[in-house]
Amino acid sequence: MKKLSFIFIVCQAAFLLFSPANILADEKEKTAVTDSLLGVMDRIQAQNPDSAIQYGIRIALEAEKNKDILTLSATLGRIGYIYFRQNNFTSAIEFYLRAYPYAKATGHHNLFGFLLIDIGNSYYEQGLLSEATDMYDEAEQIFSKAGLNSGQTVALNNLGLCKIRAGEYDEAEKYFRQGLSIREKIGDSLLILHSYGYLLDILRLTKRFDEADKLIKSSIAIHNSTPLKTIYDYEIHVETIRKIALLKKEMTHFEEALSFLDLAIKVNRSAGGDNNLFSLLHIEKAEIFEILLNDKGFFANIALGEKYAKEINNLRLRLRANELYAKHYERKNDLKKSIFHLREASLIKSEMSESATKNRLLNLFNFVSTYDIENQLKLSRLELIRETEKKQAAQLQLYLFGAGIIIISLFLFLLYKNNLKLKKLNSELEERNAEISRQREEISKQKADIELILEELQQINRSRDKFYSVFVHDLKNPLYSLVSFAEILTDETEDLTPDERTRFTKNIFELSKKVNSLIMDMLDWLGIQLGKTKVSAARVSPKQVADIVITRLNLAASAKNIRVINMLSDEVAVKADITSLTSIIQNLVQNSIKFSNKGSKILINYSRTGDKVNLIVEDFGVGFSEEQMNLFNNDELIPSTEGTANEQGTGFGLVIIKDLVKLNDGSLTLESKKGEGSRFTLTLADASG
Repeated sequence: MKKLSFIFIVCQAAFLLFSPANILADEKEKTAVTDSLLGVMDRIQAQNPDSAIQYGIRIALEAEKNKDILTLSATLGRIGYIYFRQNNFTSAIEFYLRAYPYAKATGHHNLFGFLLIDIGNSYYEQGLLSEATDMYDEAEQIFSKAGLNSGQTVALNNLGLCKIRAGEYDEAEKYFRQGLSIREKIGDSLLILHSYGYLLDILRLTKRFDEADKLIKSSIAIHNSTPLKTIYDYEIHVETIRKIALLKKEMTHFEEALSFLDLAIKVNRSAGGDNNLFSLLHIEKAEIFEILLNDKGFFANIALGEKYAKEINNLRLRLRANELYAKHYERKNDLKKSIFHLREASLIKSEMSESATKNRLLNLFNFVSTYDIENQLKLSRLELIRETEKKQAAQLQLYLFGAGIIIISLFLFLLYKNNLKLKKLNSELEERNAEISRQREEISKQKADIELILEELQQINRSRDKFYSVFVHDLKNPLYSLVSFAEILTDETEDLTPDERTRFTKNIFELSKKVNSLIMDMLDWLGIQLGKTKVSAARVSPKQVADIVITRLNLAASAKNIRVINMLSDEVAVKADITSLTSIIQNLVQNSIKFSNKGSKILINYSRTGDKVNLIVEDFGVGFSEEQMNLFNNDELIPSTEGTANEQGTGFGLVIIKDLVKLNDGSLTLESKKGEGSRFTLTLADASG
């Protein structure tokens, strides 16, 4: 979590830890030490940390001399807190650990519990989450057993912050809600607002913006109705307002986010101005202006943020400012300035790493040295404790330093080896993921192809079933009539007159032709469906094919006095199978003759569209109805109807034509209007060149 969160936690801990009511409430005497401790607190509030530290050291020496371990532990802890506020975690840890055995020996649960929280905060700032969690967990148990609800909620919230940094948001929310439940029972609106701030962080990180909106309204209501008295009150309000701003930023409500950050800066200034807060708030404003591409707002705020961070030597905020500068100049394509700030960020990271390592070693030294002090305190021998502490520290320092160097070297080596292994595994994982993604895409494509094929097969099956049904129906009637006429001729031939026998024989002949036509059409269609009809594409002259068709159909056309006019050019050629093309044009012209009135005409013409030739067969006959047009366009069978001279047909002609067209990689379209004629357009590849 952000550093600012811990500044607020420390403030809360400090007010409870070093409050005279907590430290000296049970004491019968109000000594000069109490006045001195209050004096140190006054100096801290007045922002004179160096003077406050020196004054606190004098109080601690006096308390040690008087064997007043309560005052001694409180003063050492307060000095550690001042160093913490200055981001000097090394010195903070040193004084906290010096206070540790004294605070524990007092039996004062509030004092000892908040000291554990302060130590945990220092570990947290150095990224030592495991050590920080141990301290917070111990503090929570102490407060819980002693019934100190306020301290327990602070420990729970800090545990939640550790879980956030570890990415365990569900665990973090559990701790925050447990703390909120306790604070709601207490009924302190300021503490409730503090808990709301932590929950706002969780809702932002898990992007639960609807819940966040409700909580923002509740937080603003408390902010507007709660008077601000202490610095701690102001800091809680600043932190909550800031978290609302971060939520608004996450929701892309950037103008609202800037307004809330301005309000947070105003409240912080009213409290006397904490430079950590000023730095953080201005840097976060700069981040939003960078998103909005507002250079003026960006530079105004990043400069202030970096200025405050340098004044307090906050490495974490300085690092954040330089990284933001680098990102801005990279967007501006100013690589020189971008590289400069990246280098600055790298130096700050190195400084932070060195500081963390030094603090870890110092923590080990201090924990060991304080172990004997705690045992001596139980015997009430403070003078002996000091001597023992110095002696133990001197004896163990070299051993621990050497052991620390070895451990760190081993750790770095293992980290290096593990990093190499992780890089290799990541590379293999990326390759596997890429392969899986490729296979998924291929499977999806195959699935789509299969579904398309299935749909086509289902359509073919439906068409086939309908064709079979129509074929059987159309074949049944003529066959029945054929059998009936044959039976009459066979059984009653002697009773029939010559004219009747001639008429029956003629009927049998016509019916036989119709049955034969039906069967041949069905065989042609089945051949195409089963893939037995083969085509061989070649350069074909449509005009020559049309001449052949006109010759074949001359008798049928002459019977109705219909002129078939070939308007095709000798220069036109198409790529097609000549047998298929002849069959297609013959069927189209034959269909036009069938449905044209006597004395009409049929035109065979052409046009070009790009690299395609459009062969056109146009008549001026009865045309197609809207229902027949829909059947044609859906590749369905059009029921057979009689021609203008009562000509018979099978209805399979157009279906066979369309299949032959597809085999030749062409297309066939129909334009028609009932009573005005029809226009078939056969489109094939141009082979004229």
